[in-house]
Amino acid sequence: DVIYETKLLGIILQSDLTFSSHVDMITKKAMKKLWILMRFKEIGATTHQLLTIWQQKGRNALEFASPVFFSRLTVDQSDKIESVQKKAFAIILGLNYKSYESALKRLGQERLSERRATAALNFGLKSARNPKHADMFPLNVPNRDNLRPRTEPYQEYSCKTSRFYNSSLPTITRMLNLNSLQTS
Repeated sequence: DVIYETKLLGIILQSDLTFSSHVDMITKKAMKKLWILMRFKEIGATTHQLLTIWQQKGRNALEFASPVFFSRLTVDQSDKIESVQKKAFAIILGLNYKSYESALKRLGQERLSERRATAALNFGLKSARNPKHADMFPLNVPNRDNLRPRTEPYQEYSCKTSRFYNSSLPTITRMLNLNSLQTS
C-alpha cells in the first residue's frame, strides 16, 4: 500500500514532498481564529490586545514547524499564508487599515516570510550548538589534502537535485554560513 499523505507530529507530509495540504490546513486553522478577533473588537478590545490575541492564536498556527517547510513553499502558498495575516490586520485596524505594508509598520510587525526565515536560522543555530543535533550541520574541518582554511564554518550538503538543494537542511546550512560571514 502506498500512502500519499500522512500527518506526522502536526505536519501533513505528501509523497511528492510538497506542502500544499499542510498550507491548506494551517490557513484554515488560522482563519478560524479570526472570529476571536472580531468578537474581541466588538466588545471594545484595544489594538494592542487584539494584536496579542492574533500573535497567540492565529499567527502561532501559521508558524507551527515552519523550519520544516519554509524553503519548499511556492509563491502562491506563501501568499496564501500571508493573506491570513492581512485579514487579521484589517480586522485589528478596522477603518485605519490602508495597506498591508502600512499595517506592518503601524503595528510593528514583520512579514510571515521573514519570520519563517528567522525561525529557520534560529533553529539551525540552536541545533548546531546542541551536541545531540550537531551532526545535522557539521563543521568544516581542513583535511590532509587541503589545509587552506575555509571561509564557511559549516559543511554544505552536496546536492545532486534541485529538490534536495531547496529542502530545509541544505537551505538552513547556507543561511548559517551566510550569517557567520555577516557577523564576522
